[in-house]
Amino acid sequence: MPYEEKVVERYRHVVALEERGATEGERNAAATQRQRMDDKYPGIRLEAFPPPPPPPGAGFDPFSSWRTAHEPEPEPEPEDPRRGRGSFWDGIRWQDMAGDVLGWAARTAQEMSSLGTARAYAESTVEVQAKVLQSQKWQVSAKMNLRDLYAVAGAMNEAQRVEFARYVAAMVEAEVMAALTEASGG
Repeated sequence: MPYEEKVVERYRHVVALEERGATEGERNAAATQRQRMDDKYPGIRLEAFPPPPPPPGAGFDPFSSWRTAHEPEPEPEPEDPRRGRGSFWDGIRWQDMAGDVLGWAARTAQEMSSLGTARAYAESTVEVQAKVLQSQKWQVSAKMNLRDLYAVAGAMNEAQRVEFARYVAAMVEAEVMAALTEASGG
């Protein structure tokens, strides 16, 4: 859902103030304003901070099944009179083996690229925050707009969902480790 560019720019400005405001009051006011904009403009965070595109050549080839179906059948190779009948090497088609290996490499590269997209979605849609409550308890939380959660979950496959969850857990872990380091004086 594309929003007007001025709305998207304002959102980026509010997020920048929330992250790098001069005072805590300014950062808190920006956080409140950002939350209001998240509620009013569903999916604006993804529009303002889209994930990076996959690297060139790592994308899905929509014509691969068509090419396979329309390729001519290979000519049978003439028998080599130097080989005896029933040799181990007779049944192996090296070209097919190379194609299988290259296909596996392409699928692996595509999956790795899609996992990078899941991490980028986590970075752009999840906010991890730690604070000390009035009850003198330390709290760390991961917040995400519910509409963004549904939008992201609907667009991801199972491997991407697992990577998304792992990345959010790593973000929380980093916050906890930072607090432990600070508390130990290191």
